[in-house]
Amino acid sequence: MIHFSTVIRISDGIPLSVTRDSSIDSSFAAAKKNIKLLVTKIMLHPKRVCLLEDMYTIHCVHSSVVAFIAVCDPTFSHLLIHSFLDELDKEFSMLYNSSVIAAVRRPYAFTEFDSYMEKMQQKYCSPQFVASRGNLTDLRAELSISPPITLSVADISPPSPAQQHPNSPNHVSLGIHGISNGTLSNNKHSADIAQVGASKQLMPLSLAARGLISLAVLFSTLDAYRGLSSLSQGGLEEFDGKSPLLGFGFLLECSILGSQVHVLRRYQRFRKLWSLASVVLVALVSLLLLSDRRDAWLSLLYVAVSAALAYFTLNRNFRKLNKFNV
Repeated sequence: MIHFSTVIRISDGIPLSVTRDSSIDSSFAAAKKNIKLLVTKIMLHPKRVCLLEDMYTIHCVHSSVVAFIAVCDPTFSHLLIHSFLDELDKEFSMLYNSSVIAAVRRPYAFTEFDSYMEKMQQKYCSPQFVASRGNLTDLRAELSISPPITLSVADISPPSPAQQHPNSPNHVSLGIHGISNGTLSNNKHSADIAQVGASKQLMPLSLAARGLISLAVLFSTLDAYRGLSSLSQGGLEEFDGKSPLLGFGFLLECSILGSQVHVLRRYQRFRKLWSLASVVLVALVSLLLLSDRRDAWLSLLYVAVSAALAYFTLNRNFRKLNKFNV
């Protein structure tokens, strides 16, 4: 049977999704530790890797970005477990691209993928489903041509102090200092690891919010054009004799709207305070531009867009993340 499976980002060892495991056997606690060790060296090996132990077997299929890992009984079919991992890989690749994966700052961010893994894991443990899978000819041929590389725990264990001096620039130690995701840490990465638990995961943007962002970007672009034109083309009839202060006003309004879009899309510590302050600033700049450069209805539209951005920012809640001990 398959005991549990997980998806891990290779660059820093952060688990992105995981299934529950019901076992409290100490051997599976060791399996979780070995998964962390395996991920640190996974890029040294081909796409398919098999880590053999007496009580369990760890199978892995990886890309350059993520690793799909399953822990199963030694007697479980290698063909079926790699079919299972390939299905996880295919579904995960359809749902998340590399930029979405790279933006994750907190473990277990893709909780919606947990249910898919749970469902597939239960299916592959069902004799009826296994019988319906047929002979898996293509995968069988692939594994016969390029079989998974087989490793032991000794192959992935970190070198002892006698083998590698702790002060060596290539020395890397397992980051177990209060971090449950098994991220590797050394001096140049320790700052990033400290931020893992403190990051926030916001709910996805609604369709209305995305449309508002597009409108705000359009208005910001118009402000940037008019501001630069006002400063650099003072000889044109439209801008003749006007103070450069108005040009700076357009550019300031452009910057404020741009910053509102940023805090709506990305978590910032003082995002709510800045959103409210931005509405006030946009209103003040609109008053400055009202008489000489812009009609009243257009100024009100700018203020309305700024207020709407602030509304969506204030009402964008955090995603509830499940935490599992992997």
